[in-house]
Amino acid sequence: PTNVSGFGKAESIAAGHEYSLIVIKDKHLFGMGQNGFSQLSSGATTIAKPQVLSQLSSVDSVAAGGGHVLALTIRENKQ
Repeated sequence: PTNVSGFGKAESIAAGHEYSLIVIKDKHLFGMGQNGFSQLSSGATTIAKPQVLSQLSSVDSVAAGGGHVLALTIRENKQ
């Protein structure tokens, strides 16, 4: 285990096959680890330090599988 810092207070985490996901208090999603299936939305095959997955915001929770990620986002109700 390695202590990981630099992204704020984690609200939820998930682990897939050789990669990890972290949802922080401001609802941004961070990812790190192996990216062989582009599940971390990056061109890199490995992400050594957590980086924000900028395609998603307002993430409430996250789940991970072998090579896929599921993120539940919050959508503002505009009536």
